[in-house]
Amino acid sequence: MARKQNLYTYIVLDRTGSMTDKWQQSISSINEYVNVLKESKEVKSFVKVVAFDDNGVYGHLNKSGSIYLSLDTQTAEKVSTVFEMASIDTWVPLTVESLQLKNVYPRGMTNLYDATGKTLNEAIESGKKRVCVVVVTDGYENASKEFTQETIKAKIKQFQDDGKEVVFLGANFDVSTTASTLGMAQDKFINTVSNNLSGTMRALATHSVAYGSMGATMSISAEDKAAAIKS
Repeated sequence: MARKQNLYTYIVLDRTGSMTDKWQQSISSINEYVNVLKESKEVKSFVKVVAFDDNGVYGHLNKSGSIYLSLDTQTAEKVSTVFEMASIDTWVPLTVESLQLKNVYPRGMTNLYDATGKTLNEAIESGKKRVCVVVVTDGYENASKEFTQETIKAKIKQFQDDGKEVVFLGANFDVSTTASTLGMAQDKFINTVSNNLSGTMRALATHSVAYGSMGATMSISAEDKAAAIKS
């Protein structure tokens, strides 16, 4: 039996205020993405999930399970880890309640460039061969402090030139303008309606598996895009 290839996926989830009405669907869609990876016999998958907004997570769970909140905005985690990079064998399905316990829920504005840039840097520094970054957002950049459009565009090109993949998913949002200004090709982004988020993430996961197992370039087809916007 051929040895399974390792695939490392980073899911970057928008948790800004406008995600409130699609929060449950977004969380479920991540679980569906992981389910497809689990079904694959071709790849051994590892996943990390981060969430972002410009307010950040100001606290942590204390020993009693309650959230301790700090008002120190300088130390707030504006891109915080929801699930640390690990084998999907250890995956525990995400729920609204489990994220609430980690003080992860929709609020704030869209520091999209910072979240994407930090994730790409981490992925590059990991030194792993087959890496996929999936960015799920429902709005335009409006709050980043560290990365700009030009620096993210250059970072994405570096990432892709190294054989790694990054795709953008617009949740009830036309992400084409954002993706185009970042130099991304038409087959590297997809828009979906909120009640089809899970189906769209399953389709992206299928592309991820093909990339992970054979190195096939992730290419979102016109058929994929048409299916994603069907309610």
